[in-house]
Amino acid sequence: QLRQNRQLIMEASRNCNVELIPEEYLSDKEIALNLVNHTYEAFAYLADALRTDIDIIMTTFEKHPFSCVDVMMYVPDEVVSNKECMMRIVSFDGFAIEFASNELKKDKELALTAIKGAANWGYRFDSYSSNDKCFLYDSISRELHDDPDIQDAFSTYFPEEDEDWED
Repeated sequence: QLRQNRQLIMEASRNCNVELIPEEYLSDKEIALNLVNHTYEAFAYLADALRTDIDIIMTTFEKHPFSCVDVMMYVPDEVVSNKECMMRIVSFDGFAIEFASNELKKDKELALTAIKGAANWGYRFDSYSSNDKCFLYDSISRELHDDPDIQDAFSTYFPEEDEDWED
């Protein structure tokens, strides 16, 4: 009977293991937000409909900024192929462009936003390197590699004396 009490489940969702939450509550947005505030690992357990909710995705990233790869593995195709959603995601963590659909990886606006987002992410956490720059470059469609705006964005946001990263 207690496992059917929404108020009790709501309270528990603020600080308990997601596996203790009854499945029927994993489609409740308010409870889901509590769960992802507590741990990014909860994202994988949420109902499919909530894993497409950009507010839940962004809340997870904001609360757990190093969780991008772990979370993006569970983000459905409809999100990674949605430009508006991916713009929000890569503006927070540009490296998430790795998970964008192949079609969106060709989108110049998304690529430019990802470059800026990756640089901001690196500066925010003081943790980017030329390896990150190479990874980001490789995650963007090859069709954009020679674009002057893309090249300029890399030079602006990832300034280095050694420009051998394109190899």
